[in-house]
Amino acid sequence: MTSCFVSKSRRCLKDCSRHGLTLYEVILSIAILLPALVVLGHSIDTGTRAALQAQRQSEAALLCDTLMAELLAGVRPQEAIGDEPIEWKGPEWSWGLEISPGPHTYLLELRVTVRHRDQLDQIDLDQSLSRYVIDPALETTEVL
Repeated sequence: MTSCFVSKSRRCLKDCSRHGLTLYEVILSIAILLPALVVLGHSIDTGTRAALQAQRQSEAALLCDTLMAELLAGVRPQEAIGDEPIEWKGPEWSWGLEISPGPHTYLLELRVTVRHRDQLDQIDLDQSLSRYVIDPALETTEVL
């Protein structure tokens, strides 16, 4: 049996170091590690959801701009639309067009709204873009 001699400075003169960890040390390290992992996992989940939401917002802004350009170019008719799916984006994306009088008698306000629906069919994103255009019902001589 090996004995350990301790000097006045409380240091072991012989090699009496332990090999391994006690059960208390293992449980304490797990108790510290698990909450840290939970917080880290929650942070990763929050960051992923925020990145996905930012990506959808950017995509919705680009869709608004594309649809408005199609309206102004005459590709789509300038008629009010309630909520119509965007053909090339899938069923979760839809758009609408509101036409209202502008600040002057010869102007109209076109408001394109793009919506994204989640898996529960609830709107989780709503992006709008407005532009003022000359009322096509008026003759150009009346405006000038």
